[in-house]
Amino acid sequence: MGPGMTRPRATRPDGVLAVLAVTGLLYLALAAAGVDGTARVAAPWAAMTVAHALAVAPALRVARTRSAPRAVRRLWGAVAFTAATFLAGDLYQVTVIAAEPRSEAAVWGADPVLYLSSAGTLVLVVVMLSTPLGLGRGRGRGRFRLDIATIMVATATVSVHGTALPDAAGAVAWTVSLVDSVVLGTGTLLLAVYATVKLTFSPAPPFAPLAGRLAGTAAALETVLQILPDSWYLGPHAAWVQAGHVAANLALAAAARVQWRCTAAGPAAAAGSRGRAYSVLPYAAIGVTYALLVWTLADTGLTGEAWIVVGGAIVSTALVVVRQVAAFRHIAELLAERDALAAQLRHQAFHDSLTGLANRALFLERLAAALPAAPAVLLIDLDDFKPVNDRYGHAAGDRLLVEVARRLTAAVRAGDTVARLGGDEFAVIVAGDGAGAVPARVAAALAEPFAVGDTGASIGVAHARPGQSADAVLHEADLAMYAAKARGKGTLVEYAA
Repeated sequence: MGPGMTRPRATRPDGVLAVLAVTGLLYLALAAAGVDGTARVAAPWAAMTVAHALAVAPALRVARTRSAPRAVRRLWGAVAFTAATFLAGDLYQVTVIAAEPRSEAAVWGADPVLYLSSAGTLVLVVVMLSTPLGLGRGRGRGRFRLDIATIMVATATVSVHGTALPDAAGAVAWTVSLVDSVVLGTGTLLLAVYATVKLTFSPAPPFAPLAGRLAGTAAALETVLQILPDSWYLGPHAAWVQAGHVAANLALAAAARVQWRCTAAGPAAAAGSRGRAYSVLPYAAIGVTYALLVWTLADTGLTGEAWIVVGGAIVSTALVVVRQVAAFRHIAELLAERDALAAQLRHQAFHDSLTGLANRALFLERLAAALPAAPAVLLIDLDDFKPVNDRYGHAAGDRLLVEVARRLTAAVRAGDTVARLGGDEFAVIVAGDGAGAVPARVAAALAEPFAVGDTGASIGVAHARPGQSADAVLHEADLAMYAAKARGKGTLVEYAA
């Protein structure tokens, strides 16, 4: 953008979009009126000429926007090229209509027009196929492949069902006709559908949300038109088939204009929406396949044509079943990870990070739960612990605390609780009938010399009485511990009520 130019807002009314809308409405009105003659032949080509002419510039502007990602610039550069080739074909078609307005080439396009449109479409499909997905590895790529395969099977089923088998005489002529009508026709359609769905499923599609919906609508319309039987292109349906092509091209032009407006408005407006965790497209594809199966069985019975649809329905259903089983397994793994994370967070919330012992919160919770059993509570405070930190450093002090925790755990029984209340203060809940033996074992374990310092332990013991609260029992153990400190290092004192 040049100096002094303002960025158009994506929400501001736009004259080009209005022209596209009016063009579509005028053509629909003309088609509904049943106008005959040269006007009927020229009308769809005139509408598509307007669409292609208005698509080239905005797509080219997006492709030249240096701030846009490379994938976005490549895609919209291909759109600009495709629209330009379509426009060239439209201009050539004008000369054909002027010369032979009632010929089949005037109605559906002369050979040069078809060659130009095929070349433009091929370039666009190749660029779409080469656009990176950004899925990475693992389950995301696997789910993408299953979803794409389901849509491809459904598309192939509908396409082959609607394609008349060749009736040319001779093996060579029949084979060439089969390749031309089924293999090339269906293969080209599948490539186009794959390229479109690939970008739709991408976590970061190279188009703004509204532009993507318009482009997807254009692609869906063209897909439906490509799989229609040849009989639809003749007789009373021809006008509406042409209307579908016109609508698809107008939608593509509108997508290009919307993308440019969003790009000019800034990166936030131009960014594609993140892919959802699931898509309804595979399920819609299966629905279309089964609807086609019901219609075919009702129309022709269980013929060879119906068996084609049956096979497609079976394969697409099997793919969705595999996809669902994989999804259920993934959900089960996520739930297991959630439970493991919840357990880890709970452990971190209620345990000391250094020693792995219960912290004060868990100690008080267990003490309150154990009070009806009248347990004993030991409160332990290390003697001369500060000099260890001062002389040998905090790392040595941490090792000493870990060793104290190990000795306490070894001295108690499986049903007892050892906790670090903070600093060099520890506590033990002695459950049941161990109130006599456990305090003595704890005192003996802490009386053994440690690797650093001359550390001992003062131990206070309180025996819970019926009706006491956890705080009251802990307070009595605290009083006993201070009495032990007053008597000297390595002393155990039981609180006497």
